[in-house]
This record gives sequence, structure tokens and C-alpha cells, in this order.
Amino acid sequence: MRILHVIATASGWGGLERCVTDLANQQATQHAVAVAGTESILQRLSPAVQRLILPMQRSRRDPRLWWALRQAVRSFAPEVIHAQAGKAAALVHSSRWLLPRLPGVATIHGTKKHLGFLRDFDRVITVSRRAGESLGTIPHTVIWNAIPRTERPPLPTDLRAFPFLGRGKPVFASVGRLVEEKGFDVLLRAMKDVEGFLWLIGDGALRPQLEALTRELGIAGRVWFAGFRPDVPVLMCLADVMVISSRREGFPLVLVEALHLQRPTIGTRVAGVEEILPPEWSCDTEDPVALAELMRKAARKLPKLSDDFAPLFALAERELTLDRAALKIEAVYQEAIESARARPGQQTT
Repeated sequence: MRILHVIATASGWGGLERCVTDLANQQATQHAVAVAGTESILQRLSPAVQRLILPMQRSRRDPRLWWALRQAVRSFAPEVIHAQAGKAAALVHSSRWLLPRLPGVATIHGTKKHLGFLRDFDRVITVSRRAGESLGTIPHTVIWNAIPRTERPPLPTDLRAFPFLGRGKPVFASVGRLVEEKGFDVLLRAMKDVEGFLWLIGDGALRPQLEALTRELGIAGRVWFAGFRPDVPVLMCLADVMVISSRREGFPLVLVEALHLQRPTIGTRVAGVEEILPPEWSCDTEDPVALAELMRKAARKLPKLSDDFAPLFALAERELTLDRAALKIEAVYQEAIESARARPGQQTT
């Protein structure tokens, strides 16, 4: 099968970009795969994936971008085109009159509005049930985000470079860009009423404000701003409990990573989290009091906490692996191809 992914991110790197890259790399082991997008996003693709550079800094309504997409499609000649996220889907929809008649699939990675044009696609995928609910009556298939099969990394013998370990109190860790959506301000307010320590792993525009908040709350001596780290899996394994404090998510990859690493994880009931974590280990968003109680509960159960999460670790091994997700997506492609064949004479995306 010849598969063309379209991703419209102009710059930056996050969960969407990683999902698309991982999927394309996985598919390229068995299929001919290309990704059309901006050059900075394509750099992490494997050599087996063809890179088609598009000027995604332009508006999706810019005819020059439509023409560039047309040239990319004609050069690769895919059997199916897969638009990744709302902007890419809108771009493919807007330029469809310039494109060859192709089976079209769109994946929606978050909760969106005003996506009626998705009805023009042969199939729609969402990464969570909540994202699917936001589409109203548009038919869709839910396929959870997944990652390549992951083994626990070897842990360092010298732990002096990792603050707060060995002090007899729990170390909580949270991973993500320091941006408003991740709710780290809520986590810090919760931490004020929790004994123990916190690692914030990641960087972003809100770091100065969050550091100032730790001083305001009187917890600066118990919080480590680790910044960007190449050894995130090691840090996750060294911490006692992972915490997700997000306000909004499509389906957080950090949850998938934590469960693959067999790390107990608690969090707010954003999309994805509410589908995986049981109610006793999740709480409402924007509620530092409830999050603090959840953290204290995890701390009290630490010696046997992993036992509570054993079924979730098994779920990750069974359902949240990239090879499993790729098979489900390939089945959707086949449905899209059959659907397009069944509608001769009708313009397909």
C-alpha cells in the first residue's frame, strides 16, 4: 500500500508530531510511505519514509499551498491520503478539487468544533472517545495513541544527580511542555498540601511564572525544574508516582509511556486519561484540592501501589503498542479504499 500522511504543523514538536512520525516509521517497514509537511517536522522520519516538504507556514486557504500539496500527491502517487489533525484535514478538503481522486482518511487528535467537512472523507479516526463525541453525528473509529514497545531502561547506580531521592518521602514527577494546557500551576498548588517532592520534566514559555509560583507557595525547595532531558524514561522510573495535571489533551502520550514503563500514574480526567485510569485514580481538572488528595492517597499506598496498576500495565502491553495501532489504522485504510471504490463518479478526498 502507498500511504501519504499530511501534517500541517508549521513548527514545534509535541504529541501530534511524534504520533505521526512514529506511525509513518512503523508503516514504512511494510508499505511505501511518505509524509508531506514542513521541513522541521520531517527531520525525525526514518530513511525509509519519503519526505515531501510543503510551506505549511502559509494559510490553509492559500492556493499556493494547495498547489504544493497537489505536486506532492502527484509525485508520490498514493493509494490513500491520511490527513493528521484538523488543519491538515481542512487543507486536504479545501484543495481536493486539485487532487487526484483518492480515498481519504482524517485523524482528529483533540476535541474540535466546526468540522462538518470531515463528512467528505471516506473514514475518520479519533484518538479518544471524547474527541469522537465532539464530532457529533460524524461516523468515526476510535484508535488510542500508542508508542513503540518499550522496555524499562537501565537505571544509574549513582543517583546524586537526581534531587530528593532517598529522603524517605515520595517523589512525584510530571512530564510535558511548560504551557497553560498542561496545568502545572494546578499541580504546584496541589503540591503545597502534599508531603514529598516534585520533578517537573520539560521546558516552555511558562517556566519563569511557574518558578515564581513555587516561591509564592513556599515550595521552591521541594520542586525540581528539570528542563528538557534526553533521559526522561530514566527519570520516570526513578520517581515514585507520575502525575498528569492537564487542562486539555487529545490523548496524552506520557500516560502511554508511563504505563509501558510500569509506573503508577494519577491524573486529571482529560480525554484519554478518563478512558484509561479508573475513577479512584483520577480527578476533575482545575481542582488542586482534589489532585492533592489523589497524591496523598498514592503516597499512602506506595509499597503496594503498583499492584493497583497491574491491569493497566497489561492493557498498555496489549493495546497501546504502535504495531497494534498500525494494524487498526491499516484496516481503516482498507475500509476507505473499499468505500471510495463503491462510489464511482463521486469526488472523494
